[in-house]
Amino acid sequence: MPQLTEPANLPPAPFNSTPSIFPNTTLRQTLRLTQPAQTIRLRLSNAFGSTDLPITSVAISVPANNTLGSASIIPGTTIPLSFDGDASILVPVGSLIVSDPITLPKQAGTTLTVDLYLESGQNGTDITSHPGSRTTSWMGWPDLLLPYLRTPESPTSTLSLLNQAAGGNRLLHDSLGPNTLSRIDRDVLAHSRITHTIVFEGVNDIGTASTSPTAQQIVGDRIIMSYKQIVTRLHAARIKVIGATITPFGTPANASVVQPYSDPERERTRQRVNGWIRDSGVFDGVVDFDRVVRRDDGSGRDLLKEEFDSGDHLHLNPRGYEALARAFPVELLD
Repeated sequence: MPQLTEPANLPPAPFNSTPSIFPNTTLRQTLRLTQPAQTIRLRLSNAFGSTDLPITSVAISVPANNTLGSASIIPGTTIPLSFDGDASILVPVGSLIVSDPITLPKQAGTTLTVDLYLESGQNGTDITSHPGSRTTSWMGWPDLLLPYLRTPESPTSTLSLLNQAAGGNRLLHDSLGPNTLSRIDRDVLAHSRITHTIVFEGVNDIGTASTSPTAQQIVGDRIIMSYKQIVTRLHAARIKVIGATITPFGTPANASVVQPYSDPERERTRQRVNGWIRDSGVFDGVVDFDRVVRRDDGSGRDLLKEEFDSGDHLHLNPRGYEALARAFPVELLD
């Protein structure tokens, strides 16, 4: 999901020159097709920009060796894109635009290179990006789940995954982007042929709320209410909803790094919410990510397994994301 770029994630010089970001710059990214296609459009977002986004030109090419993250392209494969017949477009504040379609027959699994050239850049530092969604490593758990869905003769072999996760996202409050309840229309319902939605949210609501028992009781109740609202709205669109349990964030004893979320009251809220996810029957299915990656330190506290801990005791490392993908019950998507 696109989100507002944090100051620490803004590009370095010379791409961050006052008063614009990415002046006289070509941004090259690689994308992977998860469905066969005869024609292709691109969607470009200025959802969180505070000024109009002037895009000078856009082109699609085939990367060298069909490799994700490749800086090279195969000569002679570049196709320019247009917008209502024009090479350039000015994307208004807060909006999303789509390109004219191009004929480009490609099979599922094909990698494409997209080049966006900005002659003047975008004014201001409020820009839209996708921090954490690396276009060179593809190590998020949805990326790792896709091969498990694509096994030969599997009923899920033709499914695509649309990753709408956002760093720091919360159910109840805006953070780097809009809260989950407010982005259902844009990030789920606005897309065609959605059959299932996986809801893996709540840890940042718990971790940023006060540690007082009263505050944690309230935030837990509101998280559960939010889950119910999401299910009700998506069921109205005939979309099945799968709930994912919240993974641990406790700090191990004698750890050199202390996780700010780590607190007994917050842990009680996490376990209460997870119990509701597992047992309420509100979701059409449950994937128990908590059980996949947790360990008990012997005192009754749940921690991330050491082999899955990125080092901050909250975020998983690539092995942890692989464990989530491997444990996902693909029959829930059948």
